[in-house]
Amino acid sequence: MTNVILKSLRRRSRDEDGAVTVDWVVLTAAIVALGGVFGGMIGKQTGILGNAIGSFIGSVEVPSANSNG
Repeated sequence: MTNVILKSLRRRSRDEDGAVTVDWVVLTAAIVALGGVFGGMIGKQTGILGNAIGSFIGSVEVPSANSNG
């Protein structure tokens, strides 16, 4: 009985049919995780930059068309 189980385990350990699938899943998960990290970093920085630009534009005085100079 033990011999049959050991033979089955050895046979399964040599089987590599699912190894490529596992590699692709791990690779895809790593790419998605990196995209999330970089997206979060870029999103935060663009929000800060957008607020700074908005503050600058809000502080600029624009002369009206009817002003004499």
